[in-house]
Amino acid sequence: MNTLTPLAVDDWHYKFIFGTQHQVNSILDIIHSQHEHYLKFNGRFIVHFFVQLFDGILGKDCFNLVNTFVFISFVVALALNLRTHIQSMFISSSIALFLIFFFIPGLQNVFLWMSGACNYLWAATFVLSFNLFLKYDFKSKLWIPALFVIGIICGWQHEGITIGYGTGCLIYYIMHRKEITWYRAVLLTGFYIGVLMLVISPGSWHRLSATDGAFNVTSLPPALFQMDNIRTLPLLIVLLVVFARLRIINIKVFLTENIVECAAISINFLFVLATRHASAHSRFCFELFSMILILKLFSYVSIKSIWILISNGFLLLMTTLIIPQQIRNYNNYQRCLHQIASNKSEIVLTDDIECHFLCKRFVRDFRMSNDLDFHFEFMGERWIGNYFHRDKIRLISQNLYNDIVNKPSEFRQWNFSDSYPVYVKEYEDSCIIPEKITLVLKPTDFKSVPFYLRPFAHKMERYTVGELNMPRFDIIPINGKHYLFVGKTSVVKDRVVDIKIN
Repeated sequence: MNTLTPLAVDDWHYKFIFGTQHQVNSILDIIHSQHEHYLKFNGRFIVHFFVQLFDGILGKDCFNLVNTFVFISFVVALALNLRTHIQSMFISSSIALFLIFFFIPGLQNVFLWMSGACNYLWAATFVLSFNLFLKYDFKSKLWIPALFVIGIICGWQHEGITIGYGTGCLIYYIMHRKEITWYRAVLLTGFYIGVLMLVISPGSWHRLSATDGAFNVTSLPPALFQMDNIRTLPLLIVLLVVFARLRIINIKVFLTENIVECAAISINFLFVLATRHASAHSRFCFELFSMILILKLFSYVSIKSIWILISNGFLLLMTTLIIPQQIRNYNNYQRCLHQIASNKSEIVLTDDIECHFLCKRFVRDFRMSNDLDFHFEFMGERWIGNYFHRDKIRLISQNLYNDIVNKPSEFRQWNFSDSYPVYVKEYEDSCIIPEKITLVLKPTDFKSVPFYLRPFAHKMERYTVGELNMPRFDIIPINGKHYLFVGKTSVVKDRVVDIKIN
């Protein structure tokens, strides 16, 4: 699955020294790049050092091998952290694999995509390993320098994971002061220094200040309903209620005993809520600790091996669906790279890969999405072009391109077909670049709004706005004519009735 996941988005960006168009060729280049990155973008020096190490020097094949080892280490670290709860490594790791495959959101971005794996999977593995170090009883004080460095490295990972976890550890050791030993003090001191390096990064504060809009009470409902892509936390809540009703656990005792995970979940959830991140992988930081608590809950019940074997068999069966989808996606990626490398045309034609809904979470498209909800580029993949020394490339669906060439009359007016990822219209004034593109929206039929949103829909901008400015558009010459391409956004695409060009 690693091998069939293409380089995508940030992977191409990190092939270059940050802020330049010079490719990374040495460790010194990476250090210089991450210094600029730390000052201007965010403080994740270590995880992005790994990304650029593979991107610029070691290569994707090496990453595939190392990432497989890290994933295995992640599952083993989960099981070892639960050693006092679930005696069987086989049972605990099997449950963890099932939860990862079917519940952790954004699996392809968190575990398979190179930039995402280094940011999330690797950071989580470092933190779980740190938790194991806290449990180990070191006898010799010769370990002090090594433990201090280990603490810094584990704390200086991903702020979404380490800040919540670090806060939980602080609360736990305030409640259990007698458990603080010299080696735990050294480890935690190093860890909090690592977290501090994340927090004080000028780039992190710059990125935070660029968050779209300040959080307020009126933004709470829409921010909450953006959480429809979480799975593990709701499952945890349901299991807590069920286990409590069956008197398998005492909720208060269980939550108190696991205050570290509870604090991490709460802080990370509130942070994502406040910043209104909509991407699935942004949820990983609290879904991870929710998964750990679910695994601990299962320690209170006896699980027969037959159910674990069935679960593992189901995972193997799923791979028969996943691998063919990944192969088609990867072949499309290779064909596009071949076009870019061998063809001087700025237009690169891509296949429309129809992915089975069960497999979407496992397949990472190498292209930027045309949806405004998350991505910031449109049509052109600038960093892929830079890598191949091309001024500009534009990725266009093969089917859309063929329709424009063969049926141009259908594009003399705006084509709102759902079969295309963008809105397209023939554009006669090709020398004049529009200052603004505005979507004209019909009023919302509130009866069609999902029932759980109806009480709040009248106050939610996505349902009340009458026009929406679209910053993403492009003019592309095709077959002797020029066409205006405008990005779609899933939030309002069913309400678009016209598009104004200003």
